[in-house]
Amino acid sequence: MKQRRKPQERMPENLGKTRRCLKCKKTKGVDQFGFARAGKFQCRSHCKDCTNKEGKKYWRKNAKRFIERGKSYRAQPRIKKQIREAHLRRTYKISSEDFRATLDKQGGGCGLCNSKIPGGVGAFHVDHDHRCCPGRKSCGKCVRGVLCSRCNHLLGVFENNTKFFTKNAAKYIKTWRKENERI
Repeated sequence: MKQRRKPQERMPENLGKTRRCLKCKKTKGVDQFGFARAGKFQCRSHCKDCTNKEGKKYWRKNAKRFIERGKSYRAQPRIKKQIREAHLRRTYKISSEDFRATLDKQGGGCGLCNSKIPGGVGAFHVDHDHRCCPGRKSCGKCVRGVLCSRCNHLLGVFENNTKFFTKNAAKYIKTWRKENERI
């Protein structure tokens, strides 16, 4: 029985051989050419350097079209939802149901100012304790609530200086810390 090989694995007898690129006319080793199942050396007729140059040239020529196609694709409601869900999972380790439950628990608005308008890019921000998880990503256990864009920026600036907080902001942080002392 003939042994199957991996899709991009060249036959051993072709390794170390050379081939002439039809584009730049230079002779190079077959490892400098993209893989192709058919053909004498199982490689493409144009070397990787020429293929990359052509790809970059094609991108520059059609960049606007590609960008517009990407924008229109991401603007579809189904795709927007998938992108948001992936962002919540990847960044904060929470599901969209957890996000919605937190927002509902806060009365459908910002946890600080109770605004129903998210501001910014049009979505409420997930707030997490940076003492537990410094940076942008969270473990999911330290998610404090959901904030509008303005309150999220305010909290980011003054988080370690609670004496500058308004009464509501300090209360918001202290309440969360009491409920989640284990973190």
